[in-house]
Amino acid sequence: TKYSDFLEYYTHRDRKKTALIEDFVINILQEKPLWSSAEIAFGEYTTSFDGTERTAEDYCDCHEDFCNNLAKYLKKEQSYVNLINPDYGKIFISAFTNLRKGFREEPSASIDDVMSAFSGGITYNFLSFNYTNTLDLLHKQAKESPTIGKRLHKNAYHQNAVGKLVHVHGYVDRDMVLGVNDVSQIKNPQLFENQDEEYLNQIIKRQTNQANEQYTDDIAHDLLRTSDVIYIYGMAIGETDAIWWERICDVLNQNINSILIVHAFDAPPDTLIRRKYRVFERNRKFEILQYAQIDDEVKKRLAQKIFVTGENIFSEFSNLAKEHDT
Repeated sequence: TKYSDFLEYYTHRDRKKTALIEDFVINILQEKPLWSSAEIAFGEYTTSFDGTERTAEDYCDCHEDFCNNLAKYLKKEQSYVNLINPDYGKIFISAFTNLRKGFREEPSASIDDVMSAFSGGITYNFLSFNYTNTLDLLHKQAKESPTIGKRLHKNAYHQNAVGKLVHVHGYVDRDMVLGVNDVSQIKNPQLFENQDEEYLNQIIKRQTNQANEQYTDDIAHDLLRTSDVIYIYGMAIGETDAIWWERICDVLNQNINSILIVHAFDAPPDTLIRRKYRVFERNRKFEILQYAQIDDEVKKRLAQKIFVTGENIFSEFSNLAKEHDT
């Protein structure tokens, strides 16, 4: 689902609304292109509040209503996903253990070089920026499956493992995190002056995580910086998650053996003439590296550690949705 899918549900849903929420819905309908990226839009929407007649509490009530309805919508959507087949755990393992799928010989060899340097078995951890439980169900099946296998390294076999799953932005029923990366993305920060910190904490993601008192940010960050291979799937390179792109760039810079693989669903075909694909690939790499606090020469070096692919390793899961009315 995209925010644009949810916005149709939110703005046309027949329910009792306060005058405040009615105005909020009108703003969304008038500014549809902006609200297709809802987190950025919430930073912009602060300009509609003056702090007197329309207060920080009013703003947070709009945000909370949006989140509550998003949770209801996503609960409905996740109910359509059918994961009862016990083979799905095996399919899931086959997908995430085959990260080189679709790469040409040279990048495939580079990825192999990094992975062959690992000692012992490989542990696969997951950071989810999604609110639904779909990944959780697959993760549970994978952990219970005996097919994760062993790895031959230096003439000995080492057990691979399915590690942790951390919901960085919470769930559909608990600790939802939806907002901006930092205060610079709030157009009217004065709205929160002389207010209790809880108001600003509701809209700045890292502060929301801290307010949720689960150490989520710290746990996820620790998993990230101790990883050698980072694989990004289904996540837009957006400025409201700038802190995570900064952290990934930091891992690439600090860990000499680390690499980043990025699945790009919108990649052009990599077939007869490669110019368009190579331009896309280069642009996607530097789209990520713009978040790194490093000079251009270091960025060029780090670009060689980033691999972009249009190959969907989870393509076998494309038809999991049950039949339902639209």
